[in-house]
Amino acid sequence: GKANKKERTAVNKEIYALENDEAYAAAVKAQLDGSRQQASQAEAEAHARKLKEEEEAREAQREAMEKAREARMAAAALEPETDGECHMSVNVLKKGDGETVPKKGEQVLVTYRGRFGDGTTHEGQDFSGKEFDSTWDNKKKEHKPLGFQLGAGRVIRG
Repeated sequence: GKANKKERTAVNKEIYALENDEAYAAAVKAQLDGSRQQASQAEAEAHARKLKEEEEAREAQREAMEKAREARMAAAALEPETDGECHMSVNVLKKGDGETVPKKGEQVLVTYRGRFGDGTTHEGQDFSGKEFDSTWDNKKKEHKPLGFQLGAGRVIRG
């Protein structure tokens, strides 16, 4: 018992002396700092990878949205299927001179009044002849023309 106790005490004193030695403490501190730097660097690299992946995902989404928009534009450029009936009438209030005709892609200004056709009903209510849209401004008692690029598919055909 006493020999073991003396031996344990001596070993503990050596360990205490080693742990409190400045060189040992500096080595342990350097080792901890090194592992912290490695962990920090690994974390920064992982964050950079994640940011890059997110940017690539956003770019892919932008490209997909652009392709979808182009597909919609192309589909809008196609002539619609007709059911044989005329669902629109046009009243020309001021005829053009026949020479100044806008080309596809040019900006145009249009005034209009949209009204439901005769016999238009919805949920039992008759909307025949009622106005649903217009460029007319009741407060100013004048038209506010609708401007758009001709042929870009931004407005309803007709």
